Parts: sequence; structure tokens; C-alpha cells
Amino acid sequence: MNQTKPQSAIAGRYRSVISRISTGVMATALTAAAITTLNAGTATYDFSTDPTLGGVLQVGGNGANTQPWLAAGGNPGGFLALTYPQNSSFTSIVFPDIDSGKIVSSFVFETDLRIGNSTGDRAADGFSISFARATDPIFASLPDSASNMGNWAGGIAEGGATTGIAIDFDTWSGNTLPDGGDTEGIIVRVDNVTVLKYDMPTRHGAVTDATSLQTGPRDQAYWDGGGDPLAADSWKTLSWAHLKVEVDVNAKLTVTYKNKVVLNAFQTSYFPGPGRLVLAGRTGGANENTHFDNIKLTTTAAAPDTQAPTAPGKINVALAGARRVDLNWAPATDNSGRVAYQVSRDATKIGGLITTTNFTDLNVAPGKTYAYSVVASDVSQNVSS
Repeated sequence: MNQTKPQSAIAGRYRSVISRISTGVMATALTAAAITTLNAGTATYDFSTDPTLGGVLQVGGNGANTQPWLAAGGNPGGFLALTYPQNSSFTSIVFPDIDSGKIVSSFVFETDLRIGNSTGDRAADGFSISFARATDPIFASLPDSASNMGNWAGGIAEGGATTGIAIDFDTWSGNTLPDGGDTEGIIVRVDNVTVLKYDMPTRHGAVTDATSLQTGPRDQAYWDGGGDPLAADSWKTLSWAHLKVEVDVNAKLTVTYKNKVVLNAFQTSYFPGPGRLVLAGRTGGANENTHFDNIKLTTTAAAPDTQAPTAPGKINVALAGARRVDLNWAPATDNSGRVAYQVSRDATKIGGLITTTNFTDLNVAPGKTYAYSVVASDVSQNVSS
């Protein structure tokens, strides 16, 4: 990098296209008073019929799960099985975009979960529930892209999507996520950044036990007798527990499981955008049942807005070193009350949308000069000059 003239790293040219959102930064308090919303979109899945017929849901993975839907054994009726207690299984399930590409400013996700009765003492590996952005690599070429483990955070299905909101149920700690290790419990991630690690150390706890991921005891006698992992008896000791995930128009996130609030109105950096629901789960040398029923997704879309934000103020170089560039700029404003920023280096977007007015680029090399630009985007994806 040219360290004698750090200001030469600034370009006066701005880009006008926003691409995938992948970097999460803690946001300051935001007001949604100026945001106008459209009527909510709602989709409910009770699994009374096979949702894989006609491509309503797209199922991927390694093909080990041969029965992702069963007509009986649900709460009530049929249910969706992400994993059974059989080894080396990976399943991804992609739901349709119920808003047809509209900007989702808030959503509520609810489902009943039945988890547990592993063939061994310890369950593994876990599963994830994600509301991923429409530009997530998971959706690039379905079902293959969702079946590519490398497109999931940390290269593991339980890591969730790398964009949007991901709720990870990790039943075996010891893996590495992009920003650190995992834990045995619930992990909440926003745009590939972990915002919560909630330990749940009790294994095979009752459906009322808020310290256990599982929803019932393990049936040792069943497995000693040569039980069938895909038979109804493999989940007879388990009950159904409720999960609710809420993101409001202020980007505050609440997660409730087993009537226990594990994250309460936590201010995130989540910025509205089109998205879809996607599930992913896997087993390794250990396993368990992971079943879903009564899935309901309710979204609120932002109303169309054609007014672009003002341009960000001049970019300043706070630090320019051999392998680091720190940038900051004056904030933009918008009639919606919410603004995010896209940084580009040499006309290539880097880092995704952020809600702060500073950015650190660590992917630079000594002895080179770089040109940076920043644009502002509002909730409706209007982009500044």
C-alpha cells in the first residue's frame, strides 16, 4: 500500500448497485416511525399433505433422509422430518418467498419442534432455522446450492445461513463458526455474526425443561432392542415444544423456546430485504430426531419508496497500514429513517451493507494503492449518489 499518500485511497466515484448483504455490525437505536408498511404476508404449513409435491418445498442434502414428510405422527396429522436418529444425514429444506421479492421489514416465525431420542448417549449434530436474504448463496442454484455444505456458516448445516437471521440448535459443541466456536445450546446469528450463545447443558431433558434442547427422554431400551430409527417408536418418548422468533421494524430480535425467552428485544443490525425461510440439519457419528410441525411465517413488507438517501459525507482514512485500512464518513439521511452503507474497493463491493459510518478493510496487501467508495441505501433499496 502507498503509505506516503493515504488520502489517494479515496475515490470520488460512487456505485449505484447493492448486492448481497453479509456483514453484521451492531446498530445504534433506530426509529421506525417513518417507515410505511404493506399488509402482512402469511404462510402456514400443517403438513397434512406432502409439501414436497409440486416443488412447494425444495428438499436437498445428501439423500440419506428418504422420508422428509410423514402423513401421521405430527401435532396432529403429518409432520416434516429434518433428521432421524441415523448417522451421516444432511437435509436442507427451502421454503418459497411468500412476498414475491418485496422488502421484508419485520417477521414472526413459529413452529412446533420434536427433538431427541438419539441412538447414543449424546445427540448430534444439530439444525438451523434461517430467514436468509434472497441473495444468499444457498439460493443460487437450488437444490444443489442448498445441498452444498460450504454455503452454510462454518461449513455446517447447524451454522445456518450466512445472511439474514439464523437460529442454530447445536447439539454437539466443538465446531467453529466464522466468528468463533459453537456451544451446546441455541446460537443466534445476524448476517454471519453471532449475537447470542445460550447454553442448554441438560441432555435428553423433558419437554418442559428449559435447560435442554431435547423435548423428552432417551429410550435406551428401544435401542437395546434393535429399534428402527425411522419407525414411530423412535419418537414415542418425545413431545412437542414451541419456538417463536420475532424481528420487529426496529430490528429488535426476540427468541422464545419452551416458554423461555432466550433473547429479549435485542437490538440487531438486521436491515430489511427480500428473504426466504430455510431449514438445515445434519447428523454425524451421533444423531437424533428433528421434527417440525405447524410452521407459520408472517411477514411485513416495506411500502414502495422512490426517494433515495442523501449521499454519505466525504470518506476519511483514519488509518492506512501495510495490511489494514480504517475508513469513516459522515452519515447520510433518508425519509424512511433508516440508512445502511455499502463500501466498495476498486469498484468491487466488500463487506455487505453496514449500519455504522465506519469500516475496516483487512484484506489489503503492502505496496498497493486502493480506491474506496461508499453509497447509502434505504429500506426500499434506493441508492444514493
